[in-house]
Amino acid sequence: TPLYRDPVHDFGFFHYDPNKLKYTADKVRAVVLAPEAAKVGLEIRVVGNDSGEKVSILSGTLARLDRNAPFYNNEGYNDFNTFYYCAASNTSGGSSGSPVLDCYGRAVALNAGGATHSSASYYLPLKGVKRALEALRESRQPVRTTAQIIWRHMTCDEMRRLGLSEETERRLRQAKRKSDISCGLLVVEQLLPQGGWCKSESPEQTKKQQRLDVGDALLQLGDTEFPDFDDLEATLDQYDLSENSEKKIFTVSCTIERGGKTINMDKLILHNLHALNPDEFIEFGGGILHPLSFCATRNGNLDDRTGVYVAYAGFVLDAAGVPCHSVLTTLGEFSTPDLDALESAISKFNDGDRIVARFYNIGDRFNDQVATLRINLRWFPPRRWKRQDPSLTDLMHNTNTQSGCCCCWTSRSLSFFTQSVKKLPSNSISLPNGVVVALGNKNNTSHRQKNKNTGQDKTLPISSIVPPESPASATFQRTCGEPAANAIVSSLCKVSFDVLHAIDGVVDWHFAGTGVVVDAKRGLVAVDRNTVVTSLGEATVTFAASVEIPAKIVFAHPTHNFALVQYDPSTFSLSSSPNGSKVNTSLSNNTKKKEQSSITLPTTRKREVPTGAKLESRELEVGDELTFVGLSRTNSDQPLSQRVRVTEISAVNIAQAHVPRFRAINEEIAKFDQVLNKSLGGVLVDTNSGNVVATWSCYSFYSWNDEKNYESFHAVGVDALADVVNRLAKFDQERSANGDDLVMQTAGSRTNGSSSPLYASFHHQEKLKPLLYSIGFGLRRLPLSTARTSMKLDEHWVDRLQAKQPRRSQVLSVAQLNHASSPGRDSNLGDERVREGDLILAVDGHTCCTFGDVETYVRDSESVALTVWRDGVAKDLILNTEPIFPGPGTDRVILWCGLLLQAPHRAVIEMGAPSTGIYASYYLYGSPASFYTIKACRFIREVNGQQVHDLDDFVQAVKNLSDGESVRLKTSDLQGQQGASTLKTDFAFWPSQQFIFSDGDWHLRAL
Repeated sequence: TPLYRDPVHDFGFFHYDPNKLKYTADKVRAVVLAPEAAKVGLEIRVVGNDSGEKVSILSGTLARLDRNAPFYNNEGYNDFNTFYYCAASNTSGGSSGSPVLDCYGRAVALNAGGATHSSASYYLPLKGVKRALEALRESRQPVRTTAQIIWRHMTCDEMRRLGLSEETERRLRQAKRKSDISCGLLVVEQLLPQGGWCKSESPEQTKKQQRLDVGDALLQLGDTEFPDFDDLEATLDQYDLSENSEKKIFTVSCTIERGGKTINMDKLILHNLHALNPDEFIEFGGGILHPLSFCATRNGNLDDRTGVYVAYAGFVLDAAGVPCHSVLTTLGEFSTPDLDALESAISKFNDGDRIVARFYNIGDRFNDQVATLRINLRWFPPRRWKRQDPSLTDLMHNTNTQSGCCCCWTSRSLSFFTQSVKKLPSNSISLPNGVVVALGNKNNTSHRQKNKNTGQDKTLPISSIVPPESPASATFQRTCGEPAANAIVSSLCKVSFDVLHAIDGVVDWHFAGTGVVVDAKRGLVAVDRNTVVTSLGEATVTFAASVEIPAKIVFAHPTHNFALVQYDPSTFSLSSSPNGSKVNTSLSNNTKKKEQSSITLPTTRKREVPTGAKLESRELEVGDELTFVGLSRTNSDQPLSQRVRVTEISAVNIAQAHVPRFRAINEEIAKFDQVLNKSLGGVLVDTNSGNVVATWSCYSFYSWNDEKNYESFHAVGVDALADVVNRLAKFDQERSANGDDLVMQTAGSRTNGSSSPLYASFHHQEKLKPLLYSIGFGLRRLPLSTARTSMKLDEHWVDRLQAKQPRRSQVLSVAQLNHASSPGRDSNLGDERVREGDLILAVDGHTCCTFGDVETYVRDSESVALTVWRDGVAKDLILNTEPIFPGPGTDRVILWCGLLLQAPHRAVIEMGAPSTGIYASYYLYGSPASFYTIKACRFIREVNGQQVHDLDDFVQAVKNLSDGESVRLKTSDLQGQQGASTLKTDFAFWPSQQFIFSDGDWHLRAL
């Protein structure tokens, strides 16, 4: 049980029940605390877990007893107002808190820190520790009092430069002549905003209120002359301010020397040190916020009511750019000086509201920063936590039981409006004070919404808040030199994606890229898979850097580098477009002429809407002249254009990463005669027709040489993209005819997700018709010369392949199998399957030598007749193709004890046949899974000896576990190596949850 933690110094106490020791009760011995035994030259032993090694013993000799507290960093914990001991024992991580023993086995100090580039180690003295222990033994809370002053010990040589008088130095040396501590004084190093003030007796004195100043030397405190750090602490702790219900001001007298002059400070104001450290926090948007601690105010020289401290940013604040170790001062229009104000501010907002927050970084307090964040109450309901310390009286006198004595945290949900967790209609907006207003509703002139806090209905006329017709509009900059480029600008947008949880092997949390509108009527935008990296997250599209709209993922191709997101097209008005906002995209036949290569732009462009790009499905060829159009990395409203010529047709070859994640396969890419401008991505349009023939997409790959992730852009044709867009339109029409929508039942919905083709086990795919079929394994190109000479390919097949593609002297070879299925069987033997190294000759009798050939003959068939060349013989196989369904992939995620569990996704299956259908893709830091080192990228095979095969089995195995119960897990890695692990559950802080995609949306449910 956590019993006590010191508000300043680096120590605390735990309590355990000795009656629960079964086999070592007679061996447990208390270590005697002997702070008085610490002397310079004392031989010591540091007993601890140095570098994580259990029970290591390091030797040393105490060299100093008067070192000022070490400084660790600017933003974290730093001890102060105490001496540290120093010895060259070379301790390292894992040994913090180890006792520093003398030859009699007594503890003279605690190991606390060390230098990173030398063997110096720093130890905390035990005088304050011993005083706290004695108080706890008497069932008293240790008294801790402060004047909010940071002191530093300076030697006489340093003090002379500050003006120390000779008389004071003489008296000081006389008093310290027998001490191991170097002769010196405590000097004011830092004054906190509320520190160092003296109490005034009258209004006249208030105007000239005394205060200590930096550089002041402390000569006397109370009755103690020339106090050191231990005397300072012992004197201040005589004043118990913990039960000061009347808020009485406590003071102490002190004498200082300033510039050689002695000054008496009769009434130095004191403060309760325990009250200056937080004992509660608020969970908001997945982050942790609490009042400023005494250490944080010291690091930033802050007042403790200047804002709330961001200990962990979480999903909402991190996505908005608010970092950890910053101070949040306002949320929306509401100031947040403390937790009560923050709680009040949170209650004013609805789920999905866009608000402005102000914050500053510690160390840069005078420069406020502004961030725009989106309130997320759906995935992260706000809660307020309060620490409940155990009763010391019960704990010390009832050693046979722990009931009622455990230090615990209690929490409560924060109130917010009832509609904040409900899906709003797509033609509505949310306003503060619990009001939702419908837009464009001509039949109703008002809207009624009940406020949860007041219980009253609020009725407001629509016209008093927002006009009935207020469509969004954007101003697209058509500043490119090519007419084809200017015509496509209104089809480009910036797509941003924030990852909710790190599933599917994602390597980062925030992504951005360029999308192209492929269907303006339905609001479909195509973007690469390095932007939409997984299914569980939030996507937004931004047009011309002026209109930002939430979007939903409706499709992510499992093998090609594109995904489709959908925004609400009703956000824009397609009928009102004054002053020439409809751009004439027709081009003359002489567009190649320089004098006709510009387009006349309208002088005013008050309202424009996105337009759908026309996709042209054709294979790119060497010599094609194209125009690149993209968006700038720094200014997403600024289009970039550049004319290029195709010089080479290559293929994507991305190796599997050490953490399996999506990688594109079976894609041809085009290379150009010049390097394209750095951009967020874009498209390549035909210079003559203006149609989009390729996308400039970002590919992510992992380098095994330096173990880093890299990105590169390549041009890939749109034939697969155009085919999917057409199939989705047809698929949507068929489902709409049956009264069922394909994608967004509410177009303005702010979350996204979908079902998975082969890998997500929760969604019943047999009820959904596949969108198309894929060959299901990876291919690579081989020169015909290699196939002819090394693999003895028959000349008959060489002639057929060359006749199929005269410009391509190549054949396809099987490179990467999908181990989840059995890709093919021999039509004669019945047990043969496709193997790596097989040459693909024909599909259903059609000769194939490019990736496009194979996909053309496979995409509409559940099975195909495959002709392969193996061991010098042509073999006929029946291949069961892989169905691809609408949706972005994983549709069920379980969060248990900090482990993110899902069904194995495609990249995992490419590594080998999965051991089970339960894959641990990630663990959250600070969780039981992290504490007990349960590794990610593993399959869970057994829970407490019970075999589990899929996520449903896992839920049944863990649903009856209690809080704090030990769990045995049997796991296996990606290579099948098995292992056993254990952990203890912690459902108070890590409740079991699952994210489920159903009925067109994601839902968060308790496990």
